[in-house]
Amino acid sequence: MNQCTTTTGLEVHHKDTGITEQEGLNEIRNAIVLCKSCHDNRHTNKITPTANPNFSEEVKEEARKRAGGQCQCKEANCHERFNDLRRLIKEGSFKKISPK
Repeated sequence: MNQCTTTTGLEVHHKDTGITEQEGLNEIRNAIVLCKSCHDNRHTNKITPTANPNFSEEVKEEARKRAGGQCQCKEANCHERFNDLRRLIKEGSFKKISPK
């Protein structure tokens, strides 16, 4: 499985949005570091459709450290799929669904 090698524009993302804060929603074990494209791709494809409370700065810093300053996305062709979706939306062939 290929891993994204992007080292800029890194964001900390929730792995599991279906858990409560008591279950570890904003803890380090639920954090993954993604570049902006991979992060946007996850939200565009509704892998994680809802907004969550932000991680603390300490958790974000630790997540970036553990990731070695690199995106942790391992989805095949993530950037290509995101670019295809952006093109289709721009052309009007695909309508983005806004969360209610």
